Amino acid sequence: MVHEPTDEPVWTGVGARIRQQRMELGLTQQELAHRTGVSKSMISQIENGRSYPSISTLYLIGSTLDACFDELMSGKPADHVTNRDDSNDRMT
Repeated sequence: MVHEPTDEPVWTGVGARIRQQRMELGLTQQELAHRTGVSKSMISQIENGRSYPSISTLYLIGSTLDACFDELMSGKPADHVTNRDDSNDRMT
């Protein structure tokens, strides 16, 4: 699912960051499309800011590009990922 562009600043630069990450990995749009199951046309539209991916599509693209969701949304590298042990948070 794809959403039409809006004026929401949260989406600013997402497509450019996807393109940058794809190119750093040496992938073509066609290769990214094949690996994600998203059409080449849609990859192009996302990269050029003409359409925005759904959250699930963004996660899929990010996973394929080895980039976390936060990096794609903010443009800031993920400093670290914290794994939390929820075993002590059970309700009794």
